[in-house]
Amino acid sequence: MNIVQTSVPRSHADVVIMGGGLAGLTLALQLRQRFAQLEIVVLERMRHPVREAAHKVGESSVEIAAHYFDTVLGLREHLTARDIATDIHYPILDCHQAGWSALPQRCAPGGVAVAEASVPCLLTIPCFPGMTDDEVDTVCKALSSWTA
Repeated sequence: MNIVQTSVPRSHADVVIMGGGLAGLTLALQLRQRFAQLEIVVLERMRHPVREAAHKVGESSVEIAAHYFDTVLGLREHLTARDIATDIHYPILDCHQAGWSALPQRCAPGGVAVAEASVPCLLTIPCFPGMTDDEVDTVCKALSSWTA
């Protein structure tokens, strides 16, 4: 996907997506994957590049996003082809961890059925304190080369 940052208004687009966060950009990737001929514009109000950690994703969407990146956009296959493991690193949801057990609102009133069902198939990216700089660079290069 060709990404162009501009403040000049465009006169035509087949699809306009409001917001360049996780949902907006992955929707743009999915549309590009299925309909390569579309002219897609993503409008984002924040200037780029944004400061570090300004683009955090809420924890409640992590499981769904991981499944989406894996199943819909094919990220696991891309990383596996580059010898990067995408194993399950956290097989127990946060709300079921021992440290959370005494919290009065550790889970939604109806439970977290979707999150619980997704645990066995989550895609995780290696990220732990013992990684060498070369390992971090390898993961970053693989993610940067992914175009869905």
